[in-house]
This record gives sequence, C-alpha cells and structure tokens, in this order.
Amino acid sequence: MTNAAYSSLIFGSYNGKLGQLIGNVDNQGKIQVDIARAELGSHQLITGTLSGNTNIEILASGGKSEFINSSSQGNGSIKLEKNTQAIDTFLQSLDKNQNSILTSLESNLGQDSKSLYTYGDRAFLTNLSSNIDTSANILSTQAPSLSLWSIMQNTTLPLIYQPPMKRFSFNLTPFVSNASSANLSTPLYGTSLSTSVQHNAYSLSVFATYATSQGTSALNSTQTYLNSTASLIGTYSKLTFPKLKLTLLAYYGNTQHTSKREVFFSSSTFQGKLSYNELGLQSTLGYPINYHRFYLKPFLGLSYTLGTQGEFAEFQANNATMPTLSLKAQQYHTLSLLLGTQMCYYFGSRHILFGGLNLQYVPTSTSQTTAYFGNSPLYFTNPQTLGYTLHLGGSVPLHKHISLSLYALYAQSHTQFKTYSGTLNLSYYF
Repeated sequence: MTNAAYSSLIFGSYNGKLGQLIGNVDNQGKIQVDIARAELGSHQLITGTLSGNTNIEILASGGKSEFINSSSQGNGSIKLEKNTQAIDTFLQSLDKNQNSILTSLESNLGQDSKSLYTYGDRAFLTNLSSNIDTSANILSTQAPSLSLWSIMQNTTLPLIYQPPMKRFSFNLTPFVSNASSANLSTPLYGTSLSTSVQHNAYSLSVFATYATSQGTSALNSTQTYLNSTASLIGTYSKLTFPKLKLTLLAYYGNTQHTSKREVFFSSSTFQGKLSYNELGLQSTLGYPINYHRFYLKPFLGLSYTLGTQGEFAEFQANNATMPTLSLKAQQYHTLSLLLGTQMCYYFGSRHILFGGLNLQYVPTSTSQTTAYFGNSPLYFTNPQTLGYTLHLGGSVPLHKHISLSLYALYAQSHTQFKTYSGTLNLSYYF
C-alpha cells in the first residue's frame, strides 16, 4: 500500500487496542495515531514493512498529546508510555479540586496498561475536571436548599400584603417560579394554603406549602438532573403598636431530591438521593407612615436559619467503573440583617397596589462544604453577596367575601441563588 504525498493514514483504537494494517506501507504522506482510550505498551500498527517517511504523529481525541510518549520499535510498531513529568506539571497548574478529580480518575482505572491521559489533550482534561467539579458543587451546595429558598419567597409575600379582614380568612396561593444558581436551573411549581385570624391589633397566619421541581445542568462533559419535592410549614404574625409594627416568622422546611449525573467520556451514569431540612426565625420592626391613601413602612430585622443536610452517596446505574460522589451530614448556621420598605396605595378599602424592596446582609462568611470524589476530598464555598428581593402586585375584590391578588417577584440570596416568579392569591373572608 502507498500513502500518497499530502495524504494521512490515521489509526484509532477499539477496546484499548490500536488499529492494524496488514501488509507493507510506502509512506509519502503522514501517519497519525489517535491514542484515545488506547492501552499503554506496545502496539503493532503495520504487520509488514514501513518505508518512506517513518515518522508517526501521536494524537489524543484529535489533539496533539503532550502526556503520552511514543517510541518506534521498528517494523511499524510503537510503544506508548506516560510522560510523568508533563503530567505532574499539568496537575500543578490546576486548582486543588481539579487536581484531585483527575488523580482519582487515573487511580480508579486500576490497571497499569490504562491511563486517563490517553483520552484527550490538555484542553479535554481541563474541561473534564472542571465539569465534574461543577456537577459535584451543584449536588453539594446548590441543589439541597435552592428550591426551598425559592418557595419561601413566594409563600410569605401574600401574607405580608393581605387585604384588611374583619376576623378570619382562608387563602389559596398557586405559584410558578424559576430558581437558579450559578450552574443549575430549576423550574418550580407549587401551591400554598394558609389561614389568618385577626384580633384587634394582632393577626396570626398559619401556612403550608408544597412544590415540585426538575432541575438541569448541561455542560460539555457532564449533565446533572434533579427531581425534587419541597414542603414548608410555619406561622407569620403581626402586632401593631401605636407607632410601630412587629412581625415574626417561624418555619420548618424539607426538600427531597433524586439526582442523576452523567459523565460522557466514560458513558457513566450515577444516581442518588439527598435531603435538606431547615428551621428559620425572622423578625422585623417597622415604622408605618400613612398619608391619605398611601402607606409606607420602612423596617429593620434579623433572620436566623439552621440548615441540616443529610448524608449522600451516589451509586452507579450502569456497568462503568468510575469514582462516585459522596457527602457527610452537615449543618449550616446563617444570621442575617434585614433592611427594607413596603409600600401600598389604596384605591379603596380592598383595591390595592403594592411593592417593596428587601435587603439581606450576612455579616459572617459562608461555611465550607466538603464532598468526596472517590476517596479524594473536594472543597466548596459559595460566593457571598448582598441579598435582595424586589416585588410588586395588586389586589382587587371579586365579591364581598373574596379578593384576588397578583404578585411578581425577583430575588437574589446572599449565596447568589436567584428566582423570579408569578403568584396568584385567592382569599375568602369570614
């Protein structure tokens, strides 16, 4: 066989073995060997005699490989060996998590003849380790509490702006929102039920909320899916003084997640279950200002949450052998300072336009979360910023006993979770 000038003869691998050409080759062009997934050691590429240009170019998934050395053994045979110096230099250039991920993947292959560094070049391995790091971060710090935080925003808003009532009301609040973190998008659908009692200057509301969501994160090398349910129960009370208004919120929330994580290069699929519980207290003190039909209440407040994340351990859903992700049970304490204002304009006793801005500042840094990729620890800390909520809406009476309210909301948490939503509230007054 003759490989003409300006032509390329390309060998690939199958089941760890490089392709083989039976016969003689007169090479006037290029011979390239893509060693992606090939085993280390000796490979006979040409069974006969190789003449002409005997140089052989080594590639990995189409790119030039700097991590695998090849040496010609004559008669169309090559030997593949790891370039340990180049590999060590490359690993030192990565951050700690990416280094741990690649080291764990390499050791998990479990055979001297196999190496992760035959799968691709520097760009491929950097992208792979970054994507696995991101998917681990999603399951460790973003997914557990994201949906619960989002439904909390939608549950409390109707209770704050409930139209005036004589004594007792029942409220039905369906909502749709999209919650997102740095790497996860979660459409969410839920319903809240609440009852409120008014007695002189004091009102008490009891609420229960349930929501479902399906989250997705699609990256070049990995894909992560989450099916989640979230439930929330609590109380919200208001006490009006001659010059001040005090509010107190207490709640308990729980989320249950089923995760599915895919890693494309190894055709691996992982599944798992994780849970998150949260207890919260929030109190605000406001100074109401009434001017004709306009109402303004600037306020200050404090918020405390105790989050508890349960143990998590993935299992492999197919026959591929890859390191799995795991987490130990962890607790999170968050104290927040609140500042904001709530505004209403009354067209009538029950015709209302309203809106507001709430700010949340957390004076302490977020705690570090430790996950394990195989036996290698991965460390995650969510970035911290000023949290805020913007909302507006209106309420109109449909009947002397029924009011309809509509709300629009956009919020960002101190951990850079985001949500935007639309909420409808029907109130029946007794």
